[in-house]
Amino acid sequence: MGKYRLMGFVVLAALVLGSLSMGLLAIAVQAPPAAQALAGGTQVVIERFTFAPAELRVAVGTTVTWTNKDSVAHTVTSREGAWGSRLLQQDERYSYTFAKEGVYDYACSPHPSMQGRIIVGNPPASEVTGNKAGSGPHMQSMDAMMGGGMMHGITMGK
Repeated sequence: MGKYRLMGFVVLAALVLGSLSMGLLAIAVQAPPAAQALAGGTQVVIERFTFAPAELRVAVGTTVTWTNKDSVAHTVTSREGAWGSRLLQQDERYSYTFAKEGVYDYACSPHPSMQGRIIVGNPPASEVTGNKAGSGPHMQSMDAMMGGGMMHGITMGK
């Protein structure tokens, strides 16, 4: 009787160890947070006068879409003025495709305290930890942006 009990214990131990090792393997194979972010969402929600997430990591060539959920109009405007939306009303969207690696800081022109950042690819650490959104030159004025033909990429809907 003891021989079968010992054999049962060995089988049970093997099953437990096998399950644990598979769990540890799954944890080890899981991508690091930066890689998860690169493969993760490409949506930014504008709500309660914030961009969420405030910082987003994406791969080169990714299209990011911002959706305004506030009842107040907002913009998405790059610090350098190279890209940006017109005033987005509630439930309007703006999309932009990031074709080059780098760090892209942006803000809402009428509400410059609303700031965000898109990190594309794997730029040098000095760029990522350098100037945070809003620390550079003041955002361009709404009049200049509206006159600059930056109304591409706007869609309606939820």
